[in-house]
Amino acid sequence: MDNFREWLSDNLRYFMLGGAILLIVVVLFSVSVHLWEAGRAIPARIQPMSR
Repeated sequence: MDNFREWLSDNLRYFMLGGAILLIVVVLFSVSVHLWEAGRAIPARIQPMSR
């Protein structure tokens, strides 16, 4: 059990770093999907105003 605790304490920073990177990727993917869906929801008949 002591070997496992030592291994865990040695590698915990890498687990946290990997988890943080994974969380950032998931959040960015979620935001991009949300923006994509929001952009598709705008009706095509609405055109930008021309001068």
